[in-house]
Amino acid sequence: MKPVEMPIEVRTHAEELIKEFARKRIPEDLEDKVRILHKTRGCAITLIEERPHFMRPGLWTLFEVAQFRYKPSTGIWTLYCRDRHHKWWRFTPEPPSRDLAALIRAWMRTQPASSGGSTPSTSSFPLAPPTPLMPAGCLHK
Repeated sequence: MKPVEMPIEVRTHAEELIKEFARKRIPEDLEDKVRILHKTRGCAITLIEERPHFMRPGLWTLFEVAQFRYKPSTGIWTLYCRDRHHKWWRFTPEPPSRDLAALIRAWMRTQPASSGGSTPSTSSFPLAPPTPLMPAGCLHK
């Protein structure tokens, strides 16, 4: 059985929203300190934070920090975040929604200033500690 794919028009729109979000979140003068990427697989889009390794600055490290899952039968997106054991948990403060942009904004509200949750400044990058924090809304059930 072939896995369910996200409809191309939904995928295109979602990827444009994610790219716009990334452009707005990271000022050009900080692109050598942090980048926001994404990958799409099936019906999920994963946000990835990329930063120079803290001990080997020439090496960039990747952290999957959020995942937006789309259900084609309903047109609903659900936000997930990862814990320190790399397990995905539904982001409980924000209900599933047809509005992907609203879920992106909800996730950003949970991010501490040191990881770009508020307006980035040169003093807030790079992240410390070197691993991203799990938002408070991602509680184990």
